[in-house]
Amino acid sequence: MDSKLRSIVKAATWRIIALFLSIIISFAIIGSWSVSVAIGVATNLLKTLVYYIHERLWEKINWGRK
Repeated sequence: MDSKLRSIVKAATWRIIALFLSIIISFAIIGSWSVSVAIGVATNLLKTLVYYIHERLWEKINWGRK
């Protein structure tokens, strides 16, 4: 089982990647860096929390483990 710290670090590194993708996609659609950064930061903070909860819940499920 992953430790809570490992789950947090995994979530953080993935969210950094996702943050940059969100900003780039938002900029391509909107054309404003400031709005794109705001969208990227806001959505990724929420998604980080949800991802962490998702990871911890999956740790409690034994399905698919050997």
